[in-house]
Amino acid sequence: MVTALTPRSLTRSPAKPALRVLRRALGGGALLVALALGATPAAAWVTTTGSIVTGGADDITVRIPARAGKQEYFCAAAQYARFRLGARGTDRVVVNRPLGIDAAGQMSVGFTLSATAPSSPGVFLTPTVEGTARSVAHGQSLCREGHSSAPLN
Repeated sequence: MVTALTPRSLTRSPAKPALRVLRRALGGGALLVALALGATPAAAWVTTTGSIVTGGADDITVRIPARAGKQEYFCAAAQYARFRLGARGTDRVVVNRPLGIDAAGQMSVGFTLSATAPSSPGVFLTPTVEGTARSVAHGQSLCREGHSSAPLN
């Protein structure tokens, strides 16, 4: 017996569960923003909270949804460092480009990943001050409840 493939049966294909999960979790908005910023899907990394992160250990760029707070920058940088770059919980994400408008015209913060930088004293998160550092474990603890699991891509 041959079953005809209809558009509806194609969308329920088990071969595309990750795309379905991504669409449901983000409504497609964060992925569209990443593409609009000129990032390719392979280069842009979308966290579970909708932040868009690109770069490597020397230059991590974080763009967050407009409604998110300062802690989201550190959360996104820490998730990226842990899940994409393989950082340990004791490694530090350090602000190297304070909060401002980047080359693409978007609000962003630049970070580097360091194994030796000391954490900044105090409890205030200041993505506007160069050199502010938090451990990857601390950054991950700032992620909102329900969003601290592994990212979607």
